Amino acid sequence: MRTFWFESKKIAKKRTTWLAFLLTIMTVITIYLLNFSVAKDIYEGNITKLKNDVITTEGYINSFAKELDIAEEADDSDTVKELGLIIEGYEKNKALKQERIKAFEEQDWETILKGEISDLNFLFEAGAGATTPPMSIEEQDTSWFTFRATLEEKKHLLDYKVVPIVQNTTDVGFLPTYYDNFTGKSLEQWKQMTKRYGVTGYSFLYQLIQLLYIPIIVLLGCLIFGNGISSESGKKKHGLHFFAVLPSRKGNVFIAKYASGLMYTLVFSLIMLMVPVFCSVFTVGIGSLDYPVLVYDGPEPNPFGDEYTTLDPMKDTFHFIMLKEYIGYVLLFNVVLVFFLYSLYFFISLSVRNPGVTISILVALIFVGMSIYQNEYNPFTYIDIDQIITREKAVIDLDSAITYKTGLILLISVGFFATVIGYIRFKYSYWKA
Repeated sequence: MRTFWFESKKIAKKRTTWLAFLLTIMTVITIYLLNFSVAKDIYEGNITKLKNDVITTEGYINSFAKELDIAEEADDSDTVKELGLIIEGYEKNKALKQERIKAFEEQDWETILKGEISDLNFLFEAGAGATTPPMSIEEQDTSWFTFRATLEEKKHLLDYKVVPIVQNTTDVGFLPTYYDNFTGKSLEQWKQMTKRYGVTGYSFLYQLIQLLYIPIIVLLGCLIFGNGISSESGKKKHGLHFFAVLPSRKGNVFIAKYASGLMYTLVFSLIMLMVPVFCSVFTVGIGSLDYPVLVYDGPEPNPFGDEYTTLDPMKDTFHFIMLKEYIGYVLLFNVVLVFFLYSLYFFISLSVRNPGVTISILVALIFVGMSIYQNEYNPFTYIDIDQIITREKAVIDLDSAITYKTGLILLISVGFFATVIGYIRFKYSYWKA
């Protein structure tokens, strides 16, 4: 235990450790402020778009009104009736847009959500019986699964009085799903429409987790705190020789150096999970933990095996969990992921004494592992925590065996194996370095 605390104090006394820690926090804060600024511009831009739409609509009304006057003078009753209906339709459209402008300006989320739900219900009625919804982008169809998920999300937000995440659209803010099948310009437009910008603390954290924030933070923690042995075995630094002349067991030295770095990496990752939340304290607040998170139930299993399973946007089911439950899963998985990645990093560092090369090897290993041979037995399949919790990964690979529980067990097992091999490597060859 004394050796452990000795190693822990050595890490804490390094100026480079604190510098890296502070720089990381400042980077996250900067990202939040940039994201907040973009979200604010988009929100104000949505209001401007609606106002421009009202002006355009008024132009159409005035144009048709002139035609109406001409038709009345010519005593053309059929044209008068037709133009009257057209003008009436534009007047209703104008009134709806003005109502939506007021709701955006006053941040009346109840009115906005009710309007989106009404629009979605109308589209469902218009597309009843069709294989695809009555909405397309550049002649590419949308998905009924996305429509169904979006409708349920809006209902949840309305029922729990949760503020929606900002999106670059004045119409329905669709929830993007894996069932979307756009390409080319359609894909670009869809991404622009559905990209979400979290401004509250919890929504910003949720946004970052979807962008592999946790693996990045853990790898950074490994780089900062995982060099307890490799940094003391060079020609200029002989820290290990200090223990060699003391009555210290090799196992105690290894455990002290491994555990101290692991502890700091874990604490570092947990702090970095809290930073995005506290970023919003001085802006719009931390937000609600009742925000809905989509979880895929996946397609019906095929009796002949997963390789014969296909996705059905109209029948495949889903459900939502609240953000507080999602974050609970994230926190537990974060602990396990820290153990897994740190163990791999520590093992590699026993053979590669340059931290930069060590982290490069690990990143390359993760990239290759995430790119090829994805199945439930590949530990790198579980690096993207969000896709595991929401079961999107199981849907992408059509592999129902890829589960949260499997990921926990596999990462712990591989991490433990890497630690044991690292200890054997240290005990029989590294001590003499």
